[in-house]
Amino acid sequence: MAQTNLGRLLAQQGKFAEAEAHYVEALRINPDEEDIHYNFGNLLARTGRFDDAVAQYQQALQLAPTMPALHNNLGAVLLKQHLTDEAIAHFRRAVYYKPDYADAHYNLGNALSAEHKLDEAVAEYEQVLRLEPDSELVKRRLRALGVPAN
Repeated sequence: MAQTNLGRLLAQQGKFAEAEAHYVEALRINPDEEDIHYNFGNLLARTGRFDDAVAQYQQALQLAPTMPALHNNLGAVLLKQHLTDEAIAHFRRAVYYKPDYADAHYNLGNALSAEHKLDEAVAEYEQVLRLEPDSELVKRRLRALGVPAN
């Protein structure tokens, strides 16, 4: 646990190589801890190592298949890799496991919009506004799609 906490702290400070070393050590000690794989995946995604991030997220999914944040973050990385259908599937799982997860609804809306599934995208953005009525970002997205947003 100490290695994971130190890794998280170092990552927050931008000391990515040092953080990675602590995550690797944490996984050596406890390879079946989903939180370590998840946080290490976040670090790898943040540093642009998307394939490695996906591998860590997939390890975490083996241990915690219903973790909404894990599905959301994996979806975000898959979207960056232009694997939109896979990303959509993970965003859908995130909102299935946590229906009030505004970030996942927003990400799902973006992925659906990228696939020109505009009605579905609008529905997701509108769900975000039900959860976060003051979201200017979502209101701008809706206006860009020609949908009035209050």
